[in-house]
Amino acid sequence: MRREPVVFLKHIRLCLDRIDTFTIEGEAAFYADAKTQDAVIRNLEWSSGICRPCAQQ
Repeated sequence: MRREPVVFLKHIRLCLDRIDTFTIEGEAAFYADAKTQDAVIRNLEWSSGICRPCAQQ
């Protein structure tokens, strides 16, 4: 089943919104909390993984 590109874009947007929420307290808070760093990295990885099928279409 092939998905429309808009589905991928919505997932990417969700990842970016989460990253924004996780980093709202600023750079110092980001570097001080390993869990926040892990969450941001995970969402970056997910968004890059989501981009692959979209680029192939």
